[in-house]
Amino acid sequence: MEEVKPKSIKTVGIIIIGLSIFSNGLGSLALSSGGFFEQNSPLTDPRTGLDYSGYYLFFNYMLKFGLAMVLFGLLFLVGGIFLTKYKNWARVSLIALSSIFILGQILILIIVIKLVFNKSIYFLFSIGIIVAIVFFIAISISLVIFLNKKQIKGHFV
Repeated sequence: MEEVKPKSIKTVGIIIIGLSIFSNGLGSLALSSGGFFEQNSPLTDPRTGLDYSGYYLFFNYMLKFGLAMVLFGLLFLVGGIFLTKYKNWARVSLIALSSIFILGQILILIIVIKLVFNKSIYFLFSIGIIVAIVFFIAISISLVIFLNKKQIKGHFV
């Protein structure tokens, strides 16, 4: 008699696949906006006196951020596909990837908060970034907790 495996594992795998496609889309968008601020553009608006150095810092690293998003998206995609096939290496890989992703998101969160306190970027601009980071951290933590449950571990070969 064949063991009945919970559908929640396949559902999580499908969700990971969907999020990785979304992540690749965001990475592609970030890659396309990499030249938003040119090297020679002024960092302070002479008319208003607004400091744009935070935006320059933010958009200066868009290419690297976009490449990282695409790479993480592809790795999560592979992990999600093989998670639906109940492969233990996919479960362990997704736990490791999620942990690295959480640390990276916390680092970005700290940088954005620092830029807000230095008044280098607008507060409203940073709210969207902070909400997205907290959302992805919550999803990653939930994934790590789910994949480490004893009853879930038992279904992987």
